[in-house]
Amino acid sequence: MKTSTTIVLFLFTLTLVCCTSESKPKESTPTESRIQGLKDLCHNELIDGSNFPEFKKTCELAHKFDPTDSDINFLLGHVSFFEKDFPKAIDYVNSCMKSSGDKNSDYDAFKGCIFHELSNSDSSIFYFQRMLSKNNTDTSWFFLELITACENFGFSKKAVEYIDVALKLYPNDVNIISLKSVDETNKGNYEYALELYNKVEFRNLTNPEYYYYRTICYMKLKKFENALLNAEKTYSIDSLTPKYVTARGRMRHRTMDFVGAKRDYLKAINLGDTTATRFYAQLKSEHPLD
Repeated sequence: MKTSTTIVLFLFTLTLVCCTSESKPKESTPTESRIQGLKDLCHNELIDGSNFPEFKKTCELAHKFDPTDSDINFLLGHVSFFEKDFPKAIDYVNSCMKSSGDKNSDYDAFKGCIFHELSNSDSSIFYFQRMLSKNNTDTSWFFLELITACENFGFSKKAVEYIDVALKLYPNDVNIISLKSVDETNKGNYEYALELYNKVEFRNLTNPEYYYYRTICYMKLKKFENALLNAEKTYSIDSLTPKYVTARGRMRHRTMDFVGAKRDYLKAINLGDTTATRFYAQLKSEHPLD
């Protein structure tokens, strides 16, 4: 379920000002654009990065520039959360709540997660209910970001745990359902995974990964015709990702289309998929082709 990560590089320049021709130049106070740039970098490192020390360093630098900014304190709360310094994380979130007038549902969600880590179910439920009362939509971007951050920073088990927490709170969130379906596929619960995939198909009509995982489920259940249909759909959306080409080759192989399987395996090999070499060798040993 590990998502690909993007390293975001951000450059900002120190500006010197001279008060008079006789005075020495001095560094200007941080501008709003600089602070916003650091906040954007912190957020990108949380969602797209994989280097926790760098994320922490950037958050602490931003905090030096503006220790009262609620966005920065919220990000520092994440630092403390991943370091398991939960009292400090609560302090940061309380500061955010105070400065924002206690209107942001993400702060309630985060406190609910912190108390979840502390095994304080009463407080956790209380803050999750507050979150839902403020955010009555079917989507929680907070949980999606937290789950992604857990994956990026190497807490894969924690990511799975919060998928389950989020699904209880947002049972109609198509993004959470999609994450849960992949998790169930990885666990080998293929029938249940397919039930989940079917719930969110309308939002994944152009997502090749969605059909790729459905292909896996049907293949594991030995429903090869259904697997081939999904592999064909995957390939029609993206015919250049090696694993998608190999997947269609395997399903063609299973459904006795040996010429088509050979063609897909050779293409996947040319695209750099080493697993296709093994499947192609198996195909040649079973069904020699010119």
